Amino acid sequence: MNFGNLRKIFIDKPNKDHRDPNAAQKSPALDNLFTILKTVASHETYLDFEKLHGAGKLQYSELKEQLIEDTLKFLAPIQKSYKSLRADDEG
Repeated sequence: MNFGNLRKIFIDKPNKDHRDPNAAQKSPALDNLFTILKTVASHETYLDFEKLHGAGKLQYSELKEQLIEDTLKFLAPIQKSYKSLRADDEG
């Protein structure tokens, strides 16, 4: 699997276009990260990060590390199926 996009999420640093990650209203970039988190993480994890944001304690680095971990877990069964299908096609 190509992890380039995951690496991009991890190494992307907030720039002048990003607002404060703890601002009352999320920037479009931060909102996108929360949308991904809501898709790949447990509901509890998502709520934990929403609480951190609401309390003004959100750290981009922690959010991105969690995104990578949960995305890899989310994709693991898909990767397994893909590898199995590829093996069947080649065998």
